[in-house]
Amino acid sequence: MQNYILDLTSENFQEILLQGKYEQPIVIDFWSERAPENQVSARLLNIAQSLNGQVILARLNCDRHPELVQQFGIKSLPTIAIFKDGKPVDSFVGEQEEAAIREIISRHLPKQEEVLLQQAQMLLMDSKFTEAVPLMGQAYELAPDNTDIKIAYAQALLGSHQVEATEALLDTFAEDEQQSNQYQTLRSHLETAKKSAETPEIIALTAAHEANPDDLQVAYDLALQLQIANKYNDAMVLLFKILSTEYDFLEGGARKVYLELLSVMTDAALVADYRRKLYSLMY
Repeated sequence: MQNYILDLTSENFQEILLQGKYEQPIVIDFWSERAPENQVSARLLNIAQSLNGQVILARLNCDRHPELVQQFGIKSLPTIAIFKDGKPVDSFVGEQEEAAIREIISRHLPKQEEVLLQQAQMLLMDSKFTEAVPLMGQAYELAPDNTDIKIAYAQALLGSHQVEATEALLDTFAEDEQQSNQYQTLRSHLETAKKSAETPEIIALTAAHEANPDDLQVAYDLALQLQIANKYNDAMVLLFKILSTEYDFLEGGARKVYLELLSVMTDAALVADYRRKLYSLMY
């Protein structure tokens, strides 16, 4: 039996329900071997397995533990009770369709963006910034106005050296959000990262490109240096200019770098825009 499906007994109910052993909601299935067969237990088992640990299913055999039946005030079966943080938060009595049971349980589950945030924060604690980025990207799409999510997303982006994406995200913060210490720290670290990204190669190639903007080789070399510095958007601007002028520049080498950058950029809207631009050149 999975570790999120267990038998509730007189010996363990206090530990399981009242002492905070589990952070997840605990769904108690009161059942009896003598009661007419019901489908609720089977549906609950199916739901618990599909949620894969998001809830704890605690099955209480009423025949073996009448003292708990009396303590909980159970009058008829099937009865389902939901506990969270050691307190009863919901219940229902009688047969229910699976969809209805799922809806009741879902009221007490964390939102998907909160689950993603928790997972990403664990990665951030271990400095696994690159792994945290896609999780935070999903969370941000679900809740773009959640300040905690925006902070964690910016931390992941900056930790994975995505300077441009970090700056674009920080620019979306409202004025009141910008007063927090976390935001101010991120801004400070961003400015440091931007300065360190200005390598001698980038400085020299930028000057050469400004002096001769039609030199595709210089533009390409600068795009490569910008790619190394994780300044993806600036690199894409140059690469698109090159492809617009000479689609097969360097026997398709510029196009290959363009596609590589599309695969690592995290801004979905920007990626879609650059894909559309590439298709416009192809067709």
